[in-house]
Amino acid sequence: MKKLVYPLLIACFLLILPGCGTKKEADGLEISSNVEFGKEDYQRIVSSQNELGFDWLQHVVADKNENVIISPASLFMALSMAYNGADGVTKDEIAKVLHVGGLNNSELNKANASLMSMLHNNSEKV
Repeated sequence: MKKLVYPLLIACFLLILPGCGTKKEADGLEISSNVEFGKEDYQRIVSSQNELGFDWLQHVVADKNENVIISPASLFMALSMAYNGADGVTKDEIAKVLHVGGLNNSELNKANASLMSMLHNNSEKV
């Protein structure tokens, strides 16, 4: 059993090592994206994110001080990832929740990538 431990550790290390590369780095933040997008593509999803946030706000329970903190952008991104992998009725239902009936996977991915880029670039100015 002890003879297998070291080879297994080395094999795991060699399998994980290639995943540690990045395409570019900015201030220690690793950024890797193969989605081509326009600088203003994020504007296609701003109203959808707002609608999702207001829909979600009705279902979130406030804490003991009546405070509520939500992140519509985070929820939108997570559901967008599920939307990419969905098909049929499930895809249609997620599209309704996201309020993005007119966008296909590629357009939604471009808009999300544009939003993340815009948020990252604007955070550097602060």
